[in-house]
Order: sequence, then structure tokens, then C-alpha cells
Amino acid sequence: KQALIARPIFFGSISIAIFIFFTAVCIPLTTAPLSDLFFGQLLSIGPGVLVGLVVGYPTILTLRNYFQNLDIMKQQLLKISFDTSKSACCDQGHQSPSGHPILCDRKVVKECVNIWFGSQETFEQHVRSEVLEILTLSLQERVFTMTWVLAVTSPVMWAFMDLSASYLSHPETRLWAHPSVLLLIEGLMLWLLGFPSVKDLLLMFCRVARAKHQNLYVEILKNLLVMFACAFILAILFGLYVASTFAGDFRTVVWVGELVLYALCTRLSAHGMKAVVTPFGW
Repeated sequence: KQALIARPIFFGSISIAIFIFFTAVCIPLTTAPLSDLFFGQLLSIGPGVLVGLVVGYPTILTLRNYFQNLDIMKQQLLKISFDTSKSACCDQGHQSPSGHPILCDRKVVKECVNIWFGSQETFEQHVRSEVLEILTLSLQERVFTMTWVLAVTSPVMWAFMDLSASYLSHPETRLWAHPSVLLLIEGLMLWLLGFPSVKDLLLMFCRVARAKHQNLYVEILKNLLVMFACAFILAILFGLYVASTFAGDFRTVVWVGELVLYALCTRLSAHGMKAVVTPFGW
């Protein structure tokens, strides 16, 4: 249980796509003039929307398919049985292409299972219970981890580190009021608290909408609705940061307070949705 690490094949491409999105959003922030950071924030909306549309739709489509495939995997494991399994040797009549007799793989595997688990029924029950639980936990709860979120959103922290370094020569003598220190704190709070708190809610959107419809147009509409819902959640986070910049000397305090409230709301929403969908098997 401790050594098993399961990862979906698409995990690499999804991580790269999200990383590119945050990179596109942050480049304008690091290239805009320091005299007008608000202009840089507005300028980042354009590339963010453009790249978000390019990578957002296939990302949502992939995640919806992933959660649907998890349901299929659960159903297959619950119905696993030697009696319904296939073996190439049996299909070939236990003969090689040259006509020589070959061992029956099914008999060999059955004998191994009887030695290891005591009986075929015990093995099948083991797969339907313990193996299913481990795989479900590994593929559903341990894939999109906190470490993963911090990795794919790291361009945001790099951008704030760049802005913080640009203000090192600022004449402010008070450490707690120095723009360099405040920007570093704001970036750390966004990176460590803001994005991780959003992750569960965004994944829950994909999980709830994972069911596939036979109509192609309905499928496209579902993908767009989930994508816009995720974009709306991220837009709220961006809007809160822009609003905090109007607080003057208290911008960092206001930003931290907004983030704590935002994280609390998103976490409660995600857990609430999970509590609703889990009893129904959604």
C-alpha cells in the first residue's frame, strides 16, 4: 500500500498546459513598467484569456473523461472474475503457430492465485475490496496533490519574486511597509493559500459533469460550462487581488484577509459538493 504509485498517462500534458497558462498570465506582470502595475495586471488578462481558451477546453475534456474512466475501472474491478477473463492460449486451442502444444496460462494463473490467496473466490473478493480501495484513493485523491499545485502554479511566485526584487532600491526604511517585502508576502499567500484552495473545487466541477452525453453539441456545451465555471472562480481570485491594490498601505492586510475568506468559501463549497455527490455515486 505504501509503495504503490499510480499516475494517469495524461498527467504530464495537463501539467504542462496549466504551467503554460500561468506563464502567459505572468509575463505581462514582469514586463510592464513598475510605475503602472495596475496596467500590467490588466495587460495580463489578454494573454490569460487567449491561452486559457486554447488549453482550457482540452484540459476540461481530459479531466471529465478521466473521472468517467475511473467509474468504468470501478465497475470492471467489481465484476472481475476468472470465468469471464480471456486467455490467448485458450483462443489458440493451446497450440503454437507451429502446431506444438503450449501450457494454459489460465490454469497456471489460477494455481498461483490458489497458492497465494487460498482460493479463487478469496482473490476476487480481495480485488473487489482492498485493491479497488487502494486504486481509487491513489487515482482520485493522490494525483492532484498540494505539491503538484505548487509546481504548476510556480510562474506566479516567480513573477512576484521578480517584482519584489525590482523594488529593493525603494527608499522606504520600514521593513513592514517596504514594497519589496509586501509583494513577496502577497505572492507567497497567493501561491501557498490561494491556488491550493481552488484546486478541489475545480476538480469537483469536472467530477460532477463527467457523465458523457450521446449528443456532440451537448458534450461541447458541458465542456464550455465547466470551463467558464473554473474561469469564474479564478477570475474572482484575480479580482480580489486587484481590489486589494486600492487599499493603499493596508493592501497586504486586506489581501491576506480576502484570501483567508476566499479559501474558506472554496474549501467549504468543495466539501459540500463532495458530500452531496458521494452518496449518489456521482
